[in-house]
Amino acid sequence: MTVSRLFLLLAVLAFAVSVASADAIDPTVIIRGTDPPPIPITNPHQTFTFTATSTILDIAFQNDTGVLLRSLSLALTGTDAFGNPLAFSFGDNPGDGIFANFNSSVNGNTTTLFFFGVDGTHTGLVPAVCSGGSGDDNSQVNQNNQGNQDGTKVKCVGGVYDIEFAGIPPGGIVHGTGTVSTVGTPEPAALFLFSAGLAGLAAFRKRRSSPQA
Repeated sequence: MTVSRLFLLLAVLAFAVSVASADAIDPTVIIRGTDPPPIPITNPHQTFTFTATSTILDIAFQNDTGVLLRSLSLALTGTDAFGNPLAFSFGDNPGDGIFANFNSSVNGNTTTLFFFGVDGTHTGLVPAVCSGGSGDDNSQVNQNNQGNQDGTKVKCVGGVYDIEFAGIPPGGIVHGTGTVSTVGTPEPAALFLFSAGLAGLAAFRKRRSSPQA
């Protein structure tokens, strides 16, 4: 083998080793949006829907109403991968630091949670600070940080809260409906009617989706 060929072979080997070494140590950078975009709450008595799964465990929402929201009700229904209903569990006060009180009720496969009460150590759902609207006021921002009807840009900062789930089994799914209010006292009759209505709607959907004989 000539000297030139030997030199070329050594050069190729050195290049291959350097490439392999580089592949082994070069970092891979991935940017992910781990925090879900918040659902905009633009009405002080708004109802919103959401879905959680074993891979999507956090549901965020933002108080864009400009006012303090003193209560939040959540109606939850869930099934595992085989369609069996899920049972929900909670701590003594899942809204600790935000709401002073919490209660729950079960009606069929629907679990309704009610968070309420604001005091010196419980803030309620404080509003985001919104600007960019007409006059830069912070009331009834209704375009979800996108813009007003006059084309001006609205930006809301803060007031974001997160509904967290743990233990949803693979293939499981949770459907939820949330309702906010400026009123800080629960109405038991309203809660019962709310959960009963959701249970009836779920049963109606299931009956309609069942194959006809």
